[in-house]
Amino acid sequence: MKRIGPLAILLAAAVAVSWFLPESGSSAFEPFEPPPLQVPAGFEIELVAAPPLVQHPVMAAFDDQGRLFVADNAGLNLRKDELEEQLPNLIRLLEDTDGDGIFDKSTVFADEMTFPQGVLWHDGALYSASPPSIWKLEDTNGDGVSDRRQEIATGFEYTGNAADVHGPFLSPTGRLFWCHGRKGHEVYEGDRLVSKGLGARIWTSRPDGSDLHVFSGGGMDNPVELVFTEEGDIFGTVDIFYSGPRADAIVHWVYGGVYPWMERALAEFKKSGDLLPPAVNLGHVAPAGLLRYQGMQFGDDYRNNLFLAEFNTHRVMRVMMERDGSSFTGETEVFLSSTSPDAHFTDIVEDADGSLLIIDTGGWFRIGCPSSGVAKPDVLGAIYRIRKKGVSGPKDPRGLDLEWETASPQELASRLNDDRPVVRDRAVEALSRKGSEAIRELVKVLAEGERQSRVQAVWTLTRIGTEPALEAVRSALQDKDPGVRQAACRSVFTTRDTQAGPLLKTLLYDDHPSVRREAAAALGRLKVPGAVEPLLVALERANEDRMLHHALTYALIELDKPQPTSAGLRSDSPSVQRGALMALDQMDSGHLEPGQVVPLLDSEDAQLRDAALMVINERTEWTASVAELLNRWLESPALESYQQDMIRNLVVRFASQDQIQTLLGRVLAKPSLSDSNRLLLLSGMARSPGIEIHPSWEQPLKESLNSQNQELVMAVLRLLRAAPSARFDEELKRIGGDPDRQPLVRVAALQAVSGQEGRLADSSFELLTRMFDSTTVSVRVEAAGMLAGADLSGDQIRQLAPLIEQAGPLELQALLPVLHKSKEVEVGVALLQALENSPGLFALTPANIRRSFGD
Repeated sequence: MKRIGPLAILLAAAVAVSWFLPESGSSAFEPFEPPPLQVPAGFEIELVAAPPLVQHPVMAAFDDQGRLFVADNAGLNLRKDELEEQLPNLIRLLEDTDGDGIFDKSTVFADEMTFPQGVLWHDGALYSASPPSIWKLEDTNGDGVSDRRQEIATGFEYTGNAADVHGPFLSPTGRLFWCHGRKGHEVYEGDRLVSKGLGARIWTSRPDGSDLHVFSGGGMDNPVELVFTEEGDIFGTVDIFYSGPRADAIVHWVYGGVYPWMERALAEFKKSGDLLPPAVNLGHVAPAGLLRYQGMQFGDDYRNNLFLAEFNTHRVMRVMMERDGSSFTGETEVFLSSTSPDAHFTDIVEDADGSLLIIDTGGWFRIGCPSSGVAKPDVLGAIYRIRKKGVSGPKDPRGLDLEWETASPQELASRLNDDRPVVRDRAVEALSRKGSEAIRELVKVLAEGERQSRVQAVWTLTRIGTEPALEAVRSALQDKDPGVRQAACRSVFTTRDTQAGPLLKTLLYDDHPSVRREAAAALGRLKVPGAVEPLLVALERANEDRMLHHALTYALIELDKPQPTSAGLRSDSPSVQRGALMALDQMDSGHLEPGQVVPLLDSEDAQLRDAALMVINERTEWTASVAELLNRWLESPALESYQQDMIRNLVVRFASQDQIQTLLGRVLAKPSLSDSNRLLLLSGMARSPGIEIHPSWEQPLKESLNSQNQELVMAVLRLLRAAPSARFDEELKRIGGDPDRQPLVRVAALQAVSGQEGRLADSSFELLTRMFDSTTVSVRVEAAGMLAGADLSGDQIRQLAPLIEQAGPLELQALLPVLHKSKEVEVGVALLQALENSPGLFALTPANIRRSFGD
């Protein structure tokens, strides 16, 4: 790890100082100067739209004529009520009137908008997510200005910090998809309540807003943008996918999937087991726009790569995705970077010729991004184009010289395999509009066409949606190419073609996991009769593939057939047992008895044990069975490591139940109980929410306080800190004043005295700081952690500067939260100076420092 230099420290200081600076409201801008930009060898970058054509562009999209619609921000950091009052933002329409690749005309297509975060041109209209709604904006008289606005969907709560509603994005099926962050929503389709809750969700509807439903979701903070593979898989960027430490991600969104991280939000979803993982863990980068590259200009190595805009790092990343079972993994490399701290890339758009447009929003945004520090609305944004040197795009990249309105179905079908992505997309839309007239040619394509054209034919038939079109898609379920079969499964899922049920069942045994995954999703959504048994059989092959196991389990949940599903609990396969268990737990009509689940905690399969624990933790009515198991395990002279983990988890969940409390008192009172098992129980008890000291615990806890085992004493003190009891105060004060006790024990005892509130006493503070002289690293780290967790006065925080200056890596990591405790500038500066000289500084990352000095 490289040592953080003075520049990083100064940046962190700038963030700290920004706490005290008012947000800039200046409207006087300096002349625009592009930031320094670096692209890989063999590529070139040019400015194609600068102020005043745009001010603070955020996201953009082309129409079929090559005009660029840009969601442009006014450079104001406003909260919801201010946005609704001022309606300051707009959508611009940029045009390149002389065909030189540089935009030279800018008009306002739609004004008086809250905060547009996405634009999509589809079928002659512009769609945009501008909270609290998804809008359809139309220009009915051709003057370049929207004169008709229609809400496609609404009810998406927002705050104005950009973690709001994003999109929409057009799926190959012809449906709209969009994202909404963890802000809360109450969404209706007519009088039908679609969903009400807190969690983030991926939404989908037809372009007119009908058939509105949730596709997947979770507890993440802010899903931003979606892209679709040729076969229909969905990737998306997510800000704060994990918390503590924060990590952003590229996610493979699958139907019914539930993803991290906030527990309160996760309670709203039906879960198939563990939360689904990311495809790519990005670290703390604030990902924004995402693009799947489809053109030819960059070369075959770039086809189907993703390009990712990272707001925090001033970079655009190339992401190489690879299949991993039924899902994906990916690796990233820098494609575009800037040394300017005010360059913030928010979107990437592929032009028809295969070049990329890069959107830089400038320095205005602060309200949702602590790393930005101070809002700089005078630092304007711009749009850039990246080309491959010496490579020109295809002739007529948009197919503007082709005849479209009078073209025959045969002519249009031939364009489904065109090398030009925009031409292929226009062919799909044109054939879809022809409806039944186009089906014969599309059937011919499925029988004789190239792989790419067969996939496009499936999507076209999906959009047509008539019975003959659905019948043609059923034939594609047996295509020789797995990608075509996968697309056909998604088509059946979308159109809810129940007649495809028998073929879907056979695809549960397909050689390709992605086909099995999509077949399972369709079987569950269509509620195909007789699907439970083949789904259970398919679970045998899915144990190591989390996304596939999820799809099969979620299908069982949607089928809601408890009796045939319960047969899975009697399977010899742990994978089948796990799927059946989670399905019975989550389905509306499911029913489980403790005798079916508690014994699974003794399974040799770790994933099955974890699933059983997940189910048991939600059922306090099973306390008697849990107590019986704990008693049996604790009678054992030697516990397996998995049993220790289970005991700790069960104690955390059930320690507030009378029956478990009595059991714990009886076990703790046994002189024969080993110190390791005693520690195991105490650690679980201390973490149990709302724990109170049961009378039967008093005597064994007091005896443990006098133990020679300091680890055991500290475990009791942690429990008493979590559950203060006046019955222990006299003993705790005695320990705190005993000079023969270790300083760590003395401080912990004083902190555990009941009724202790307010600042850490100076005597306890002095004891803790003296512990930094210890030669034992664990003692120093424990003291640092106690200081970081205490309520410290400003003077006490100031006195920590010498400790920070001499702290090693582990102590410094533990002390880091202290940096966030004071808002006094001089204290922050003193701590920063100490931090720069600390020998443990090399162990910190810039993200560590940002978190400590963030808002």
